[in-house]
Order: sequence, then structure tokens, then C-alpha cells
Amino acid sequence: MLLEGRKLSGILLEGRSGGGRAPLDLVIGIGVNLIASPPPDAVDTSGPPPISLLEATGRRVAPETLLATFDAAFFAREAQLLAEGFSPIRAAWLARAQGLGASITARLADGTMREGRFETVDLAGNLVLKTERGREAISAADIFFA
Repeated sequence: MLLEGRKLSGILLEGRSGGGRAPLDLVIGIGVNLIASPPPDAVDTSGPPPISLLEATGRRVAPETLLATFDAAFFAREAQLLAEGFSPIRAAWLARAQGLGASITARLADGTMREGRFETVDLAGNLVLKTERGREAISAADIFFA
């Protein structure tokens, strides 16, 4: 998540499949810079510089407070997903998406790079990148804005 054009938080998804399409295991990690952010020499310089919530707002938020707020929002979205499917969640995400329509580079898990325009997120949750070769659905990548 960006705040004032700087990276406040990030998400890490790791999955393991059994050879089929669906993952057997999925681990989701979320990091939020509440009090401090990494020093500039400790982060990838191709992405936005880091910022902390304290630096941006002057307010201290305890991890427990953030987690309680996150839990409530997560379970509300989970209930929405179960009741209504992915479409309304996708629409809400797209309404807030950073860089929609922008030129980006996607670094895939195997290290290859794809460049193109961030077109959308499809109904399966894949990033859709418009490239010179056409539209490409990407299930997981590190994203860098031009």
C-alpha cells in the first residue's frame, strides 16, 4: 500500500501446489511500517521509497490495534466473498488500485520480466498486463512502476 506515494506496507504470498491448479498451501504475510521504515540502503531502489505511519501522520498505532482493525475488515470481506463471490471485492479493489493504466514491469517467480500496461485484475484474480504480444494474465509477480 502506498501513502503519499511511498510504500507503507506490503503483501507476500507463498503457495505450494501438488501439481494441480489450486495451491495445497497458501501463506499470506503482511508487513506494515507502523513506527519506522527500512533505511533507504536496505530496500529495492526500483520501487517507491518506504514511509512509516508515524512519519506520515505523527500518530503511533500499536500492532494489536492494527491487527484488530485488520481482522474485522478481513472477516467482513470473507463473508462478502462467500455470499456474493469475487466480483464486488474485485470492483472495490480496482476502484482503489494504484497505477491502473500505467506502464509497469512484472518480475515473475522465475526471474523473467514482463513489461506492459496494467490493464485490470481479471475474475480469477490475475493481473492483466497488455504487452506487445497481447494481453497476458499473471498470477503472481513483483510489480514495479515505470
